[in-house]
Amino acid sequence: MKIGWSTDFILVHGGNAALAELRRVDQANARWVVIERLNGYRYVFSRDEFFERLRLTRVPYRPESTATLAEVLDLHETQASTNVSDSAQLAPPNLSWRLNETAPSVRRYVELAPSGVQILAVGGADISSPRKTRSMPPAFSAAEADESKHLANGGGRREVPRMRGRPSSDGEPSSGAPPQPTVPAEDEGTTPIRFPSIEPEAGVRSGAPITLRVDLLREESPNTVGGLSLAAQPADWQSIELSVTLQSAMIDFDSTGLLTIRRNDSTLSARIKGRVHAGLADGTEIDVKARFF
Repeated sequence: MKIGWSTDFILVHGGNAALAELRRVDQANARWVVIERLNGYRYVFSRDEFFERLRLTRVPYRPESTATLAEVLDLHETQASTNVSDSAQLAPPNLSWRLNETAPSVRRYVELAPSGVQILAVGGADISSPRKTRSMPPAFSAAEADESKHLANGGGRREVPRMRGRPSSDGEPSSGAPPQPTVPAEDEGTTPIRFPSIEPEAGVRSGAPITLRVDLLREESPNTVGGLSLAAQPADWQSIELSVTLQSAMIDFDSTGLLTIRRNDSTLSARIKGRVHAGLADGTEIDVKARFF
């Protein structure tokens, strides 16, 4: 089965407030729109199909509404596109459980990285945009990525973080970052690759306040595994803003953040404050996940 593939897409999240996600799609120049829901369902629509569906659903929407994008677009599981991990070995979409579904998304594909998180490309018989080649296999995408970081309470050992990914919520502006390690001189081009980093600004102590600095570095950090590949950007892009939220079973965070990737330059990092739970023994490893989009 021969189909076309494209990396010219924008990823939005069905569980987020509709107004914010609609603005992102409206401002983007991407030809394809991928809508993701937390249960792993993904939907591929062309830009025109996306706005046509918005018109046809006839769902009342007001700026003050709390309706999610999935609710406004009336998305259902039977309309989901097929997730694949190997575009070279495609099987036809399984339509046996959605016999009467006519949404164009059901006959399209979403190719995922081996981690099952990052979206590499969208595919379909009607998708013909050329696929862009990357210089290295990325671990996850900027639109939705997690870094899992183990912090040692009381100064114990720190493990190498593992990378995962899932959707995120909007964040708030953050302060600027101090100078980062020397960056390569070559131009990042239209598909920049960055390496996440989460570091505490001071020691991690039971029951104490904590501030974590979240960066996206141009060079791999000793405490980071994998890379973060952004979707294709305009040729003249200069900066990209990403929201970031932190989650941990052992830290209560009271803020979110916004970091800015600058072309061929260091990132303006996010600083996120929280408080470590009381009663943790020294050396306890604290798992912290950072979500970007």
